[in-house]
Amino acid sequence: MKKTIIICSIILAVLICAGVAASVVFGVAAMRNSYDVRKKVLLLTDRVDDFIGKYGGEDVARENDVTIAEEYVIKSTESISDAYKSGETDGLSDKEKETLDMASGILDGIIEDGMDDYEKEIAVYEWMTANLENDGGMFTVIPTTQTDCDNPYGVLKYHNAVCVGYATTFRLFMQMLDIPCMVVHNSELYHSWDLVNLGDGWYHTDVYSDVGSGSFAHFNLTDDMMAEQSWNRDYFPAADSYEYCYLYREAVETDDIYEIPAALRELVDGERDMAAFVFKGGLSNSDAALVEEMLSTLSSLVENNSSSDGYSSLRWNWAAAGEDYLLSVNFVTETWEDPDLPDDIDEGDRKKMKRSIVDAFGDLYEIDMEDDDWYGGSSYYYGSYDYSWDGQMVIPTEEEYEALTDAYRYNLVNGDRPVAEEQLRNIRIARWYGTFGGMQVLMFDGFDVTDAEREETVAGSTLRFSDGRDIVVTDGTNFFSLGKAYGLGLLDERQIGMIAEIQNNGYYVEVDQ
Repeated sequence: MKKTIIICSIILAVLICAGVAASVVFGVAAMRNSYDVRKKVLLLTDRVDDFIGKYGGEDVARENDVTIAEEYVIKSTESISDAYKSGETDGLSDKEKETLDMASGILDGIIEDGMDDYEKEIAVYEWMTANLENDGGMFTVIPTTQTDCDNPYGVLKYHNAVCVGYATTFRLFMQMLDIPCMVVHNSELYHSWDLVNLGDGWYHTDVYSDVGSGSFAHFNLTDDMMAEQSWNRDYFPAADSYEYCYLYREAVETDDIYEIPAALRELVDGERDMAAFVFKGGLSNSDAALVEEMLSTLSSLVENNSSSDGYSSLRWNWAAAGEDYLLSVNFVTETWEDPDLPDDIDEGDRKKMKRSIVDAFGDLYEIDMEDDDWYGGSSYYYGSYDYSWDGQMVIPTEEEYEALTDAYRYNLVNGDRPVAEEQLRNIRIARWYGTFGGMQVLMFDGFDVTDAEREETVAGSTLRFSDGRDIVVTDGTNFFSLGKAYGLGLLDERQIGMIAEIQNNGYYVEVDQ
């Protein structure tokens, strides 16, 4: 059962990555999925670097027999597509024949007479993004179903795939339809996608990145629009046409950014599946920032008003098309159903269940067996994404808070900052932000309080809070300001950014000390 990510007194850190979309900077031909991507990329940067370092390899100038992530091999499937076109299957293995039967059945159901190549490609793309699932997490990491997840047989049989499986399966469909197609791999050898030729030139299509959304965000892109990836441009043909770029064909030329909300209302009302806008000649930085804030505001409204049996959101992508900018927006709804559980749970069994939890977690959490809210503690919301904080998610106990407060008071008394005795007694922990690299991050209250708000900028991130409070970093004995902790290398820029986002959006734990 899918659930909105709520972090309660017992926190389960779940890091969700169904693929990685790219970030864009205005003036650079790249793409961006703004639906929480910045937050996810912030958390994943170190893991991506580790992944590339572990699995990346030396690029090779060929299409087939290329190993991705040291495990998944791009293999030719021309024998299957040739058999489909010729009707001769004697040379196929049993596995290849089964693959051919599955692929033929799918094409029979989605391809109609009179379709041109572009329409056929859309039909295949829509079937794959709607019916297949990413196997594994980011890029091509270890899948949950190892069996043939990198080739059309496993993809069509189990509906699970890593990127190599998507790319080779899409190519098989295209070749069966007599549409020229190649599987491309990136220079670091950790990702693959397709190049398809529709007569006027080549286009990049990355089905893997659009699975689940069917947003066309990675469908028929130019080289410039695929700038998130690097590949051997000397070996693979150039893609520089916009004729069959779906986003460009569907986009409405827009001069007035204030018309965007009305168009997006049609998405929410179910009148359209996607809204696309083209800004001729680009956008000014101020207009671009305003559109981003507009989309973020609308997305928050949609998310906060989702129904109890589902979750809705807006997802959007920017793309540079020559001197123009493209914006595509999708309205995405996920629904779930509670499992059909019996209502007549025996009270004795319930108490036994509670006791088993107390026995396992009683040393970490204060649990009142007699309280209806027996799990104790307060719930707090971390938005539609979660922070893992290097896995350190255990909230301090009341005794640990007291020990940290005493240590901080001692630090103040023996430090350079003069604090009156009466004020010292008032100092308490007001908020807890988490543990970052072994360092606790807390907010202390009780200093000279005024109504004024103040800002503190550290490592490019700005935090806003009341004048009478301090955010400190501690190992339990030594206490540092955020700026000092950053300067000493105790916290990096990524972690400072996370702390700022927690503070400014209210995702911290309120401490009643």
